[in-house]
Amino acid sequence: PRGKRAGPTFGTYANTWMEGHVEKNLKWNSKRYYADMLQRIPEEMKARPLAEITREDVRNLAFGVLEQDLARSTAAGLLRTISAIFNAASEDGIYRGANPALRPGRILRVDNGEEVEEPTETDCMNQEEARHFLKVVRDHFGTLYPLLLTALRTGARQGEIVALSWEAIDWRGSFITIKQTATNNEIHSTKNR
Repeated sequence: PRGKRAGPTFGTYANTWMEGHVEKNLKWNSKRYYADMLQRIPEEMKARPLAEITREDVRNLAFGVLEQDLARSTAAGLLRTISAIFNAASEDGIYRGANPALRPGRILRVDNGEEVEEPTETDCMNQEEARHFLKVVRDHFGTLYPLLLTALRTGARQGEIVALSWEAIDWRGSFITIKQTATNNEIHSTKNR
């Protein structure tokens, strides 16, 4: 009788997925994101065959991230990355089991079945706070005033503000077109472009 073949390890397939699908099809920011998420996966898990990784293993990894006082979004991102790798392995015919990282929201529940508490709203400045903020900036940090006014009025991210060029401003139409972002002293197209 032939022995059962274990198949590739999680780490081996994850590297294949990064070099293939991620490198060829995704933008630089997504590549960086997935690379960061893969670094958070312990070598012990990477060394195990895909078929031996269970939902309990994935749950323990996610709650381990939360116990390190990292954000729930980091744990969810890790689960989405693992899930994407298992989906790709399934599509490639390499993995035939159930995806152990499917539905990250269900994995990230506390023992009593309730969701881990997350803020429901972003805490933004109201108009009075924004006026006060801009006055303080203008009075004490004058050279930053145009930059911070633009950020406050547009909602653009830091890298998008840094990468702005004069061509992005439509003076007649009174709007700015965000087409690029700056990261690590490099200019890239925006993620959703």
